[in-house]
Amino acid sequence: MTSSEPSKPIRGKLTILFIFGLAAVAAGAAQWFSYQQTHRTQQRWGTPATVLIARAPRIEALRLGSKGAGEPLETIQIDGARLFVLARKDTSDKDKAPGISNVRHALRMDASYDWDVAPSDCQPLWDYALRFADDEGQVTLLFALNCRLVRQLENGQQATLIESTTEGLKEFFGEQFP
Repeated sequence: MTSSEPSKPIRGKLTILFIFGLAAVAAGAAQWFSYQQTHRTQQRWGTPATVLIARAPRIEALRLGSKGAGEPLETIQIDGARLFVLARKDTSDKDKAPGISNVRHALRMDASYDWDVAPSDCQPLWDYALRFADDEGQVTLLFALNCRLVRQLENGQQATLIESTTEGLKEFFGEQFP
C-alpha cells in the first residue's frame, strides 16, 4: 500500500460520515417540505389546534341545526347566535368512519384552502362540526359548506375551502349522518 492511498478504516469512517450527512440533509428537506405544505394553516388555527387535528385520539362529528323536535344535545354560541347539536357521532375509529384520516390530512394542508378569495355575501349555514380532543384540550371546527367556510370555534378564525375539499367534506358528513 502506498502512502497516498487512504487505509480501509479511514474509508469506512468517511462512508459512515457521508451516510449520516446525507440522512441529515434528507431530514431537513422533509421538514422544509412539510412546513411549506402546512404553515399558513398552522398560522390560522394555531399550533396546538393543528396538532389536535393531526393527532387527537377522540374525534366527534356533530350535525348542527335549529332547535327541532326534542332537546338538543348541546348548544354552541357563534357570533351571538345559538347553534344546536342535533346529532353526534364518534368518528375516532377509521373503520367506523371511513375517510376521517383524509379529512384530518386535508384540514392541515394549505392546498385545501382558497387563501386569496375575497369575503362574499354568502350567509353561512353552519351545518356540521368536527371536535378533536385529547386529555389536554379540544378544538372544534364548524363547517358552512354552502359558503365553503370552516371556522375554529375557539379562536373565531375562518378560512374558505377549495371546491374539491368542500365536496369531500359533504361526502364524509353525508356518510356520518345519512
